[in-house]
Amino acid sequence: MSFRKEIKLKIVNSKIFEFKNYLMEKNFFTQYPDRLVTSIYFDNDKFDMYKDSIEGSIPRKKIRIRSYDSNKKFYIEKKISSLENRFKISKTCEDYEKLYKYGIFDHSYGVCQKKIIVSYLRSYYIFKDFRVTIDKNIEFGKFGKFKNRKLESSNIVEVKCSTKISNEKIFKMFPFEQVRFSKYAIGVEKFNLA
Repeated sequence: MSFRKEIKLKIVNSKIFEFKNYLMEKNFFTQYPDRLVTSIYFDNDKFDMYKDSIEGSIPRKKIRIRSYDSNKKFYIEKKISSLENRFKISKTCEDYEKLYKYGIFDHSYGVCQKKIIVSYLRSYYIFKDFRVTIDKNIEFGKFGKFKNRKLESSNIVEVKCSTKISNEKIFKMFPFEQVRFSKYAIGVEKFNLA
């Protein structure tokens, strides 16, 4: 487990080319080919993870099952925000269908069932201590009804780096307006689930 700093930027479609040019000027390069990311988010019946996310409570977590490029390999991920900072625990999920059917038990939140599915195309960039992802074509679906999906009109940029890097250095490298953006929370709100 390693802690990291994470900031988010919202870039409208008309400005994304300009933002990518900015990355190239700062010597970022493509880390991996673009890939489709699909996440199924879990929560308890009271939507406590959603509420904690909205309130910014510490500690809090999100639990999801994630796949890349529809390759039938699944990962169970817990994204945790603590007093120290953020970190993610990820492991291969062998019993995907069982979790999908019966839910996931969490010591803090109890039994959690699938709530929202989110899909997007992710681009990866890296330079020294900074890793940047750009998520575009973000689609949200209420679980079981993904055909009634809703779209996000902007691109979400995530900047990840070590906790050792000062906020001043981060802001100097990325002089853009930061936003709070939780794909899970936005999905819950788009479908008025909580």
